Amino acid sequence: MTSETFSLSLAHFLRYNFDRSEEEPYDASGHTWHHSDHLLLEIVAQGSEFPQCQMPIFGDQLSDEEIQAILEYIKKWWGPEERAFQWQVSWQAQQQQ
Repeated sequence: MTSETFSLSLAHFLRYNFDRSEEEPYDASGHTWHHSDHLLLEIVAQGSEFPQCQMPIFGDQLSDEEIQAILEYIKKWWGPEERAFQWQVSWQAQQQQ
């Protein structure tokens, strides 16, 4: 993926999710880091109708690599404790698959 493609994908994703003031933040003060990578990637790719996590389907617009890159970018906003917790949640989810 080129840096231009990543930038356009990230801008599209962030514009949809952050231009709406009612959205929960994706930083350490939010709830995103409580979920596994698998679930977060699935929500972005397949969309979500949950009231607290409404997300359109991006899987038809973004590649798996682009969605993964967006998740990695969001993780940069988390502190060490949130990253460690989320790593553990992701590891546990992998063990159950």
